[in-house]
Amino acid sequence: MRSPRILRAIGFLSILTAILSLSACDIFGDPNAIIRHINHSTAKVEDLSAEEIALAKEKLVIAYWYPNAGISTQAFGHQIWAGMQGMDAFYGDSGAYDVGDMDDASGRLRMGRIDGSLDIEAGQEGAWVSSTRVFLAANPQVNVVIWAWEDQLGQDMSDSTLNAYLFSMSALETEYPQVRFVYMTGHADGSGTAGNQCRWSRFIRNYCMTNSKYLYDFYDLDCYDPSNTYFGDKSVDSDCNYQKEGVGIRNWGVEWDPEGSKSWPVQCNTHNVNANQKARAAWNLWVNLVKSL
Repeated sequence: MRSPRILRAIGFLSILTAILSLSACDIFGDPNAIIRHINHSTAKVEDLSAEEIALAKEKLVIAYWYPNAGISTQAFGHQIWAGMQGMDAFYGDSGAYDVGDMDDASGRLRMGRIDGSLDIEAGQEGAWVSSTRVFLAANPQVNVVIWAWEDQLGQDMSDSTLNAYLFSMSALETEYPQVRFVYMTGHADGSGTAGNQCRWSRFIRNYCMTNSKYLYDFYDLDCYDPSNTYFGDKSVDSDCNYQKEGVGIRNWGVEWDPEGSKSWPVQCNTHNVNANQKARAAWNLWVNLVKSL
């Protein structure tokens, strides 16, 4: 059995690898890690089988934290939940993509939304960590935990501050081996490839890919339309607005679906097309998570 000192050293080296990879902010993932790295390339459901979807609904019990969950439609984390509403009707109303609450017994995906914010502080565990422990003690049936960022990654912070998030997630994984903890990147905010959101999202992405963690790459999904056109270098934000050279502000969601006929309506702070993509990506995440349980 490895000593705590050795384990800490291994964790430090893993995070150091992520730090050293911050020189650029491209958002392409390692294709060999695609099952764990959920991004724009996995925002499709055509390859998911009915059996895989049914197994995810049977086996998973998901706890999803984001600010004002169930209260406000304006939190960035709400985009995933909002996109999942109406998805089943869009795909034929078969019930395949129906979503219920965490205690649902009708065969829908069991997914609970919890109000919470990812508070991180250098060298310390945030209140979100203790909240997770208390919640899992009261809800032992939960086997997937996800915390979404709000605006925290857009702030100036040190490497050690973000390391607090990575170390805490790793500690929770060790404490609860029966639970799958999903890491997440931030949202695009118009600051471009030189901005903090891009930088810290890249930091998290590199760490997850180096250490084979499950990652829902929210930032990446903000940067691509369904045709895989890249907008990350055009000051894109999470509402799909971007700077088109010589023209001004445009919106890739509107451009991709000008008539609204290729997407289903959502109630959140982004265009329908973007929320739809995030919902498709989420279903790829559920299908892949259940394979490890």
